[in-house]
Amino acid sequence: MALTLVALEIAFRLFGDPSGGFADVLKESKRARESSAHQKSEDPELVYVTHPGYVTNGVRISEAHGILRPQDVPVEKPAGTFRIAVLGDSIAAGHTLRVRPASNFAEALETLLNASGVPPRRDVLNFGTDGYGTLQEARLLETRVLPFGPDLVVVEYCLNDPSNSYTPTVWFLDARPRSYLLDFARRRLGLTPSELSPAHPRYTHGAVDWARLYDPAGPNWRGVTLGFARIAVWAKARRVPVVIVIFPLLLDEPEARTQEPLLASLHGQVGAAAARESFHVLDLAPVFAHLPATALREIPGDQIHPNARGHELAARAILGLLETERLVH
Repeated sequence: MALTLVALEIAFRLFGDPSGGFADVLKESKRARESSAHQKSEDPELVYVTHPGYVTNGVRISEAHGILRPQDVPVEKPAGTFRIAVLGDSIAAGHTLRVRPASNFAEALETLLNASGVPPRRDVLNFGTDGYGTLQEARLLETRVLPFGPDLVVVEYCLNDPSNSYTPTVWFLDARPRSYLLDFARRRLGLTPSELSPAHPRYTHGAVDWARLYDPAGPNWRGVTLGFARIAVWAKARRVPVVIVIFPLLLDEPEARTQEPLLASLHGQVGAAAARESFHVLDLAPVFAHLPATALREIPGDQIHPNARGHELAARAILGLLETERLVH
């Protein structure tokens, strides 16, 4: 029996499907690794990071260390410079804006902070990474952001942050079955899905079950609070203030009215969790409420990503908080 199983395993390895039934995903993974704005990270918690020096459509998206700006930044902070590190997901990254080019909120904030020309110089270093959640942002702060010595940290929070992004994550997993025979049997019997499958337990991106994502005892919300706690430990050890900026969903009427109690509850839950860590909290829902969602969307129908106008409003609101709380020197 043992020899038969070994022979079957060898046969499946020679003639079976090495993708575990997801050859299309591996094909896209190859393309993403070769030409996307991200690259695989050897850090298993990060999975992937922004590709240093990435250029697309003639626009330099990231500098030599993977920070989202065209000009290279020295690791050691120049004398007389105040540095702000921005963490976040695709909202903070704002790739669709930058290839036009147009400013995302980090770039707009830097322009506003330096408008007077009066020293010190304020640099806003954007470490936003598509698909990142709070735990990945905490890890990025602990590793890649740390050497740049930020004086202030701004964390962009999207309401889907408790979920886990299928892409780009799936493209940078080295997911091959340990046993091709066992993988084939599991797939035929409908058991544990491949790690490359959207049905794998690791992925919840796009879920609309807000009760599950924000269940205080559930794993999704626990990831947010653990991420906040790790950011707080890092910040308190260095006496660096942290600002959490909550971006609202861009919903049309009447859906916005129908969902208002739920969304207010979610915003409140995030704000309370941030306040418990002594973070400064800026909720952009009142800022965006003065305009219809169609005037703020980057892509028609997209409820997540604001356009340049939305990013400008966010930058001005962040500047107002920084000045009010005297967080910028």
